[in-house]
Parts: sequence; structure tokens; C-alpha cells
Amino acid sequence: MGPDQDAERAANVVRAYQLHGQRWSSREIAQELGVSHTTVRRWIEEYRQAAEWSEVAERAGRRARMVEFLNELARRGVTALEGDPERDIEPQPYEKVVPALMRVVSEINRVEGNYAPVRVATEDDRRPPDPALIAAMREEAARASALDEAETRRELGQ
Repeated sequence: MGPDQDAERAANVVRAYQLHGQRWSSREIAQELGVSHTTVRRWIEEYRQAAEWSEVAERAGRRARMVEFLNELARRGVTALEGDPERDIEPQPYEKVVPALMRVVSEINRVEGNYAPVRVATEDDRRPPDPALIAAMREEAARASALDEAETRRELGQ
């Protein structure tokens, strides 16, 4: 598939999902797009998986930033407890620092999932989504956002 075909296919996947959201049947969508109803079903599932992958990646990025921030707080807490003569930081009282440090460590464990219940490992046979599909999804979201903004402005009389 060439770049044009990838973009067209991605646009069709997004359109199929939109029509599915409007309660169109797979056969109606297939007729509209000129493909088989099984292709439409596969595209809808592909879209759902792409959205899930996108959300998982976003959450992983947020989690990584949170762990980095919490680790920095933990380092500062240890520095406050022990002091740092090179930076002219006096040691702080144990009663003041340790409870806060314990909360930070507890939060790190929670965010990293160390307190999560044990799960049975399963094989994940999903594959990452097509980049063209992700791009088409983002374009559609931006277009919808722009339309919402324009409608809001029109309602406010601007």
C-alpha cells in the first residue's frame, strides 16, 4: 500500500467508526464505503484497539512523569533528613521529614503498581495500530474540536 492508499484506508476506518457510532449497521456502512461488512467489522475493531493503544501510551507517559516527580521528592526528603553541607542544607527533624517521605514512597508504590493484586499473565496478540489511522483519528478529533469551538462562538454571538 502506498501513502495515498494508507491515508484513504485510515479515513475509511474513521468514517466507519463514526457511522457505527450513529447506529448504522455493518452492512449499511459497507454499502456506503463500498467494502464488505466483515471489513467494516474489522475496521471498527481496529479503531477501538488503536484508541485503546493511544490511551495506554498516554497513561504510561503520565505514569512515568509522576514516578520521576515522586522520586525527586523522595531524594529531596532524604536530603532534608540528612542535610547537605555542600549546599548549606541543615538536617531537618525526623518527625517532620519521615511522615512526608513515607507518603511519597507509598505513592510511588501505588503509581508503579507494586500494591496491585497479582494477575495471571496472558498473551497479548494485539499489534500496534497503523500510524496513518492514528493520524486520521487525531485529524478528526481536531476537526470536531474546531467545529465545537465555532459553534460555541456562534451561540455566544461572537
